[in-house]
Amino acid sequence: MEKNDFVKIDYIGRIKGTDEIFDLTKEDIAKEKGVFKEGQKYGPVTVVIGAGHLVKGLDDKMAGLLVGEKKKIDISAESGFGDRKGELIKVFSAGQFKNSKVPMVPGVTVNLGDMIGKIQSVSGGRVRIDFNHPLAGKDLEYEVEVLEKIDEPEEKAKALIELYGIKTEKVKLEEDTLEIEGPEMEKNKKRLTEEILKYIKEITKVKITDIYEKKEK
Repeated sequence: MEKNDFVKIDYIGRIKGTDEIFDLTKEDIAKEKGVFKEGQKYGPVTVVIGAGHLVKGLDDKMAGLLVGEKKKIDISAESGFGDRKGELIKVFSAGQFKNSKVPMVPGVTVNLGDMIGKIQSVSGGRVRIDFNHPLAGKDLEYEVEVLEKIDEPEEKAKALIELYGIKTEKVKLEEDTLEIEGPEMEKNKKRLTEEILKYIKEITKVKITDIYEKKEK
């Protein structure tokens, strides 16, 4: 595999030195290990090597793998979700949360604007919240299997659409123009278009049509 290749993979991500799984694509393993989440989509995913669709350390090591190859890849904390940073642990007045419906107890996740953190402690009218990523400071280990390399430009486009969780009613490539139709596609539309034009050289134009339907009261 090389940079900018579209590859379909299965993977299991663990915290190194433990059997703790934090992410995986295989539903049977999720059920076997007791980490199955109802409503979560399982199954192989297609990513573009070097596009940042994977954690950086894993993305960097995908080049050179072969279709059908299975490999364990170690990722340092620095190349994973980064080192823990003391400045991301912040203290707030409990009064700032008096109208919040979120219970102010240790372990609860809170969302403050564009920051997501976990409450560490509540004491003396102060709430201490850790905004570090839950996997910050942890070395990781991935088991990766390369299932397939995607070469057809229309299939590449469909893979990116699926990666971003966008629902479509039509995806059609005519010459160098890709036409996409789907219900209320505004979310992620800009980034999707940018990646299609950047990583699929056969496509030079993207035409997206949003479909809106009247909702019953």
